[in-house]
Amino acid sequence: MFIQTRYLFASLKSIFEVATQINILSNRFSLELPLHAKSEIHGDKYEGLWNLNPTLAVNENGFNLFCRSTNARFFPSANLKGEMKLEKFGTGVRNQTFELLVDNKFEIQSQQIIIDTEGIQSFEDPRFVSGGTEDFLVGTVVIGDPEVSINSWETKVGIYNLATGKLSVIKSPTDRRFEKNWVPIVATKNVVTILHSNNPQIILEVDAHSGEILEIKKGPQSNFLSLNGGSQFVFIQGENLYVRVARKRYSFWRLGTIHLSYLVIHDSSLREVQCSRPFIFSKLGFEICNGLGLDTEGNLVFTWGEDDYRILIGKMPLREVLAWIERNRFRKRKFPNIKGIFHFFSFICKASKKNSPRFLS
Repeated sequence: MFIQTRYLFASLKSIFEVATQINILSNRFSLELPLHAKSEIHGDKYEGLWNLNPTLAVNENGFNLFCRSTNARFFPSANLKGEMKLEKFGTGVRNQTFELLVDNKFEIQSQQIIIDTEGIQSFEDPRFVSGGTEDFLVGTVVIGDPEVSINSWETKVGIYNLATGKLSVIKSPTDRRFEKNWVPIVATKNVVTILHSNNPQIILEVDAHSGEILEIKKGPQSNFLSLNGGSQFVFIQGENLYVRVARKRYSFWRLGTIHLSYLVIHDSSLREVQCSRPFIFSKLGFEICNGLGLDTEGNLVFTWGEDDYRILIGKMPLREVLAWIERNRFRKRKFPNIKGIFHFFSFICKASKKNSPRFLS
């Protein structure tokens, strides 16, 4: 009973927190980003059982998607604590990273394994960044397996060179045992610039070939929220700005622990200057957007995973994305208005009836 009551209060806190971040401009309320097109990508699963969280590179004929196929997945569960649950087949971690070539109609043209890692070390949640002559994936390197030995389990971040197949592991700048969700910004002259955290802002300059940290730049506290992970940065040349997708976890009754996404704009000096209200792509659940790119027609293209078993792609004209952010600016009030609480609470109740995962005690 105590645990159930604590989870209920955590859910009410999440509803209150999100309701302070949004504006209710009419009687109709939607949390969904108004994409012009979206589609599920049905890739082969190889030796894994689920495909997770693709990142994105844009090419002349469409897109390269880099994704993980794995035997272990987390999903939001409606247990009494609102926790994530792990579903796993077999012992040890089994991962492959594969590349999908997808055309402009979001249809798969080819697929191949590019990283096949099993056992003590695996590569997860890649984000793409290009250095012009060389392309890289920045992702989480998992060493060990907590189900086998909690003492040997740790996570680092590494840079995978797509041309040479070399993986360089980066030492934690804060000496933490568990590091993940670093976000690549840009790559030039064999140096990858990476966002380590946004609140306070820590930016790393890393040698792409050795993984050595060349410089640590510390910036201010965020004017918005402490956000985790998300997509790589995309430079908007005409605006001299960067845009990215970031996310934050919340707990909601009957939905479990879920992610909401935010669009964040940085100026040319990488300072956060604007943030959108929270949004979803399709459903309240585990929506993890690790891919963002600007296609040849001026569309901002998103790739994301849903509940650790589906991969999706969608697009929206860049000018409309920027206008949507302007209309839906992040507003952090001390108290939400009554209409905001009512509409958001109603939205959550409807979503919980439609999308709540299985109940686990």
